[in-house]
Amino acid sequence: MSAVLSLAGSVSDVTPAALDAMRQVVAAEAGAPLAAVTASLAGSVLLTFRIALQTEGEADAAVVALAEHVGDADAASTWLGAASGLAISVTEVITPPTKLTLQPPAPPPPPSSSPLCEDTDKKCVPKKCKSYNPAKLAKCKKTCGLCESPPSAPPPAPPSPPPCEDTDKKCIPQKCKSYDPAKLAKCKETCGLCDTLPPSPPPPKVDCEGFNDNKKCKIKRKKCNKNPPKTMKKCKKSCVKDRNKKKPLCQKTCCELGFPVI
Repeated sequence: MSAVLSLAGSVSDVTPAALDAMRQVVAAEAGAPLAAVTASLAGSVLLTFRIALQTEGEADAAVVALAEHVGDADAASTWLGAASGLAISVTEVITPPTKLTLQPPAPPPPPSSSPLCEDTDKKCVPKKCKSYNPAKLAKCKKTCGLCESPPSAPPPAPPSPPPCEDTDKKCIPQKCKSYDPAKLAKCKETCGLCDTLPPSPPPPKVDCEGFNDNKKCKIKRKKCNKNPPKTMKKCKKSCVKDRNKKKPLCQKTCCELGFPVI
């Protein structure tokens, strides 16, 4: 909100203390804090009051309240003279108390685009780009393919696999072998048809070519593999005993079964 009054006399006639006293009565009448009110003198002599208010309603109320005191020259002279202790003579109310419309802040400027990539030398020849020195290449960026391309967008993330679950509430594990394909498709989780991780690579093959069995070797691979893990445990114990002998008898067989022989 603002109001502009024309006073008789000169700027020097109004002391800082008097100006401050006028600020105080304007602030009190407008219902605004003193810090929100400014009073300035200019020219011959223009007295300007400005009040920074927070809301439209506050500004409307301040305009109505101050219009009674500074709406005409006589009322303003009496009111401001009493406040300042000076013989204030308002010759004209140039701008009565008026609500100012604040302009919205300007939008931020758009981001600056990269400068155009073009040749600054008219004698750029594509076939000669490889022989140009750095100074010449800087003048022939477009011809010699040295323009910077905008960064490419990152590739989209791969879609997550659908959850593996039953879509039929009557899936029974014991009956999976008898289900037709349509029923199996509804009982993937129960019947173990969810996609699993790829099998781990087989262990490296043990080279057992340097070992031989004695004719007296009683450990047989066929018996060891007959009923694992029970039979394999027995063979492991037998291989441990054979390995601890001064002259092992079954090094090749124990090696092929995956047991240490040395």
